[in-house]
Amino acid sequence: MKIAIIIPSFLRLKLLQECLDSISKHWNEDYYVIVIDQNKSCCINSITIPKNIKGEFIKTDFDIGALKARNIGIKRAKELNIPFTLMFADSMKFLSDYYFGHVIEFLKQEENRFLCGFNKTGSICTWECDMKKTNCFELDIPRRPIVEFAGLNFQPVDLCRNIFLCKTDLLADSLYDEDRKLADHESSFNRFKEKGYKCYYLDSLLFGYKRYRKGIYNQYRERFHEYKAQMLKKYNLASWVKYSNDLKLKWEQEKRNNAK
Repeated sequence: MKIAIIIPSFLRLKLLQECLDSISKHWNEDYYVIVIDQNKSCCINSITIPKNIKGEFIKTDFDIGALKARNIGIKRAKELNIPFTLMFADSMKFLSDYYFGHVIEFLKQEENRFLCGFNKTGSICTWECDMKKTNCFELDIPRRPIVEFAGLNFQPVDLCRNIFLCKTDLLADSLYDEDRKLADHESSFNRFKEKGYKCYYLDSLLFGYKRYRKGIYNQYRERFHEYKAQMLKKYNLASWVKYSNDLKLKWEQEKRNNAK
């Protein structure tokens, strides 16, 4: 089953090279890589594309934003009739030869089974949560029972990190906001929830992640607060997120475990 791997690229060419090299090392002929290049110069001229990778680079204007970049990749995957999309990033890496067959079969069990999020290295706490929208996004620990399938434990959630495998058609019907360049994480997952899309989390499938907050990239990344204010206004929110006591306790326990 074909999988489009969507990778927006912005001011992190070294990480993009590492990302592509990792995918090349663990290549599967079902993959099709779509890099959305919003750098100043064409990044294809600044990196070495592994010969075994199949896919395409889509050059955009500089700094169109992560949200619009993802949408370009999603629309292209739909044009190519690729049924599943892996939402990825230039800061992510493949760590092994992944087998997505059981995840795909699980999602195909129900029409509205939409996505499955995955684990990543470098995270102090897990952000896979239940969520409800009031005057903010209220986050809580997952409360629904785990669904077992093919020996895997799928945890129902309302929110996960932006590393997930999903049905391309459903994602194309609920694109990211383009009225801003950042700050559409909780709001996008809230829209998925309102559409009745079912989201899950699989802790056992792990990807690599490198946090990068340096140089000019960080200057652009700091605009998040500006775009967050726009998001709050659009969705009639008084504040951004509120964490339940149980979620805070869970994070404290994870931090203690990671410190050992």
